[in-house]
Amino acid sequence: MNSLFKSVLVVCLVLMGISGCDVAGGGGSVKFDGTSAAASRESLQKMTAGLSDDEKKAFIEAATAVAFRMNEGTGNTASPETMWKGLTGLTKSEIEAKSKEIQAK
Repeated sequence: MNSLFKSVLVVCLVLMGISGCDVAGGGGSVKFDGTSAAASRESLQKMTAGLSDDEKKAFIEAATAVAFRMNEGTGNTASPETMWKGLTGLTKSEIEAKSKEIQAK
C-alpha cells in the first residue's frame, strides 16, 4: 500500500472511532453519501453498524480501495472532503462487490 492510502485509511479509522461505532441503522440498504467528510463518516458508521471490529476494518479498507480506484487521476484523493465522492449512491454490498472486482484485477 502506498503511504497516502495508509494515511487516509488511518484517518478514516480514527474518525469513525472504530471501537465505539455502534450506530443504529445497519448497512444493508443505506446508500453512501460522500458529499462531505462528515456525511462520509456517517455513511461508514451506518454501513458498519453491528459488525465486529475486524469486519468494520475490512469494510473500511474495501471502501477506501474503491474510493481510490474511482478517483484515480481526478485529484480527489488528496483530502477526506473529496476522496469519498465517488462512492455516493452505492450500497454496502455494491462497495464490497467493486472491491472484489478490484482485487481480481
